Amino acid sequence: KERRKGEDDSRQPFTIKEVEALYTKIKGTDDLLANTVAIAAYTGMRAEEIAQIKVTDLFKEEGSYFIRVSRQATKTDAGVRVVPVHNDLEPLVLRLKEATTTEYLLDYQTHSRIGKRSVLLVTRFSKVKRSMGFPSTKTFHSFRHTLTTQLERASIPENVAADIVGHAK
Repeated sequence: KERRKGEDDSRQPFTIKEVEALYTKIKGTDDLLANTVAIAAYTGMRAEEIAQIKVTDLFKEEGSYFIRVSRQATKTDAGVRVVPVHNDLEPLVLRLKEATTTEYLLDYQTHSRIGKRSVLLVTRFSKVKRSMGFPSTKTFHSFRHTLTTQLERASIPENVAADIVGHAK
């Protein structure tokens, strides 16, 4: 179902405890998915944006790492942005960069008929979250809502939060 601008978004954020439970359930059994969940939780990036991160999109400036999100990877003009890499996420991102054998940070093959690298990841995530009893209102996209909630609670100015998650101002 298509949503119209201003329409209520029925997706709900995960709580921090729910994010931790999901990550714990996935870690060790599906490291690719666990890495994807970690990146989503710390950055609020959409699934396809994460799947499209190329090694060349990761850069360091003034002592901090960032991920460049290109127009090709995102669905909106506002989505073109530079996302800071949280200090807790940095070791994972650097490890993935060193380990990849492809141009992508997440090293896996996809055979999606619709041309999206994220289909495999979202499908696997959906199976796990359903097996844990999460409602349909909690989706992979809910990580974006979780991050925006955390930014709001940390009193991050709305314009800065919008820049991080790629929302129009």
